[in-house]
Parts: sequence; C-alpha cells; structure tokens
Amino acid sequence: TTGKRVKNGWIHTALKSRYNRTGQPLPEWLQTYQDNAPKYPIPFALHLLPGSEDKPVAIVEAPKTAVVMSAIAPDALCLAIGALSYLNAERLAAVKDRELILYPDLGAFDKWSDKAAALRALGFRVAVSDLLERNAKGEDHVKGYDIADYFLKDAAAPAQYQVLPMI
Repeated sequence: TTGKRVKNGWIHTALKSRYNRTGQPLPEWLQTYQDNAPKYPIPFALHLLPGSEDKPVAIVEAPKTAVVMSAIAPDALCLAIGALSYLNAERLAAVKDRELILYPDLGAFDKWSDKAAALRALGFRVAVSDLLERNAKGEDHVKGYDIADYFLKDAAAPAQYQVLPMI
C-alpha cells in the first residue's frame, strides 16, 4: 500500500536462521555460500551496458529506483548499487571509463559524496547529484525519499527539473 518494499531478507539468510533456530547444522552448500559467495556482486541492470556507450551512467541505491528512473530519464543508463557499502571501485569496475552520476537517497548525500571522492582518487569520473537535497520538502525527508519517489509523487516534476545533469 505504501509502494515501499517489505524487507524480508534474502533466502540464504532466512534458511540460515531456520537452521539455527532448530539447532541443525547448515547444509554444506549453504555454508559454502555463506562463506564464499559475493553478495550483490554487480550493479543491477549492468547487462544493459552494451549499446549504451553514449549515455551517462546514473547510480542509485535500489533496483526499483533504477527501473523507475530508466523510464523517467531514458537518456541515461540507470544502475542500482544495492546498498551504500556496495558503492565501491570493485563493483563499479565495468563503468570506470564512463561518466557516473550518483543519486543518493535523501539524507545520504554526505556519505555518497565521501564515496565519490574515494572513487575519484582511483580515476573514476563521478559527480553526486544534490537534486533531492535542493528540492525536497520536509515530509520527503521524513519519508526517506529516493529520486524515484520524488518524481513519482508529482507527475509534472520531470518537466520542471533537469533530471540528469552532465558532469
């Protein structure tokens, strides 16, 4: 009813919890996965990279946001990183030679700016959009809006603002 996802967790986490609650050891395959598998190893929608060489790359946190923004801003390749801790050079290696624009959720601008500075030190061309910080209203902050929430609440908003400024 709110449009926000319900955070039920990942299946491997739910299974591990179930085994722990019942006092059973983890099956070998699950233990191996827990110990070795990369969690969210690449950005969501990275498969769209070929054929989009002329587009700037917009990085958002949530896959939902990437999907919505790809419709609102078709002139950019919208990728989702998954979580702030996933915003790193390793996960962004495939787009290192591209112009990157980060779109942090409200309240995360400073953290994403710090991450951007670290990426720039490694040779990335990255900017951080302050579009949400400049234009959000008080209730938007309380709701923790991301860029998609912001544009979805007001159908006229995409015409009013330049969504994806060039670096």
